[in-house]
Amino acid sequence: MEKFILHPLGFITAILIITLLWGSPAPLIKLSYGWLAIDQHDFSKELLFAGYRFLLSAIILYFILRLTSKKKIFQKTAFRSLSKVGFVQNFLQYVFFYIGVNLASSMVTVILTGTASLFQILIAHFIDQDDRLTLRKTAGILIGFLGIFVVSLHSVTTGVSFGIGEILLLISNLAAAAGNLMARGQSAKFDIGIITFYQLFIGSICLISVGVWKAGLFPFSFDIQSGITFVYLALVALIGTFGWNTLLRYHPVSKASIFLFLIPVFGVFYSAIFLAEKLTLFTFLGLVLVCIGIVVVNVNIKLRKKQIAPEI
Repeated sequence: MEKFILHPLGFITAILIITLLWGSPAPLIKLSYGWLAIDQHDFSKELLFAGYRFLLSAIILYFILRLTSKKKIFQKTAFRSLSKVGFVQNFLQYVFFYIGVNLASSMVTVILTGTASLFQILIAHFIDQDDRLTLRKTAGILIGFLGIFVVSLHSVTTGVSFGIGEILLLISNLAAAAGNLMARGQSAKFDIGIITFYQLFIGSICLISVGVWKAGLFPFSFDIQSGITFVYLALVALIGTFGWNTLLRYHPVSKASIFLFLIPVFGVFYSAIFLAEKLTLFTFLGLVLVCIGIVVVNVNIKLRKKQIAPEI
């Protein structure tokens, strides 16, 4: 695994798979809400749905770890250190997200999705002396963010506003960025599987605790279609979180985080497939800009002993 992740092609393959997976939940969650009769403004049921999704992810990972590793999963030291990661990453992020997304305009929601990447890179600049911002990285980030802005132009209806919903989305993305960096910091002490388990498990328990207060313990009635989709969403959370934690363990934050700009772009394509939403020229132009930004951030041509070495 380590050799694959460290290899340039392995890194690109892994991160493209992760971003492709993370782009798919948005339209599928929207469909699930319709199947399970979850109202768009019913925050309690939304939080409960997210909580059970992450709980299923944690349960699946628990049995995988029991079968493949002899390490203890429940440890006092791990619980103390990693519970904070789960609280920030999977609880705070989604509490602010579900409330904010229902109060924010659709265009700004898409744009603000890209701020998680910005926050991670900016925070890393101040806490990691080997991952400082440079003119090249800054230019790449701005180009990538411009791509997100262009993608969002297809949803412009009544203009752009900025209020409490947008502020909550910013806080959500800040929590996501902080949680990712906290998980990266713990990767030197704990196995990636253990870190991922606590992220998902603690986050799920917190989300369920808040949602169950008003929505009840289990207000959902699954059929085959919604059940299969729910299991898929749980697997996406598990594979994506585990893969992302692994990438951040071996690569600089700025190198990996710029690829997060692909998630909302992929999300638009998935929406076209699952929700029959129309693609526009803005979608493809935005994808091109995001790809250019990724290349600018990651490709650094260095002349050493007459060799050209890419940073990726």
